Amino acid sequence: KGIELTGGETLLRSDLPEIVKAVYDETGIKPVLATNGMLPLVLDKLLATHKQYIAGVTMSFDGLGEVNNAIRGKMTFELGMKSIEIIKKHGFIPGVSMTLMKQNYDKLKETYEFFKDCDFTYKPVQSTPYHFGGSQNEDISLTDHMKKNVIAAAQTLPITNLYDAFMEEWL
Repeated sequence: KGIELTGGETLLRSDLPEIVKAVYDETGIKPVLATNGMLPLVLDKLLATHKQYIAGVTMSFDGLGEVNNAIRGKMTFELGMKSIEIIKKHGFIPGVSMTLMKQNYDKLKETYEFFKDCDFTYKPVQSTPYHFGGSQNEDISLTDHMKKNVIAAAQTLPITNLYDAFMEEWL
């Protein structure tokens, strides 16, 4: 059993400390927080005051350095790395989640290698009528050739990935 608090951006909620504590008090389960890491000072304050109610923190990275910044915005990699250090400072192993798309599908292995001391997961972008406001976004969707490359790279990684089930249909 687990609970993950996701967004938008969870750290934008001024009542997040109360939510975290309420989840724990009501369920006995410490939630995992999902964040883009753009608010490291807010994260530091939350973990300093409420880490006893939190199971962990998962961050979104879609590559290293400029690859991530091109997808997520200017300076997002650098701010995210500050948040990774804050998560570690508070005694947690950071979670890192990578969404694979046209712009980064070939960066899976190098991104894993960089974050291998974290709890690393990856998933293919879901460009369906149920995502991105109901329109399929071909600018980010993986081609069949890209999917084959992702599968080949994924098979070399020494991790079991929750999202591999999404890729079974590609085989």
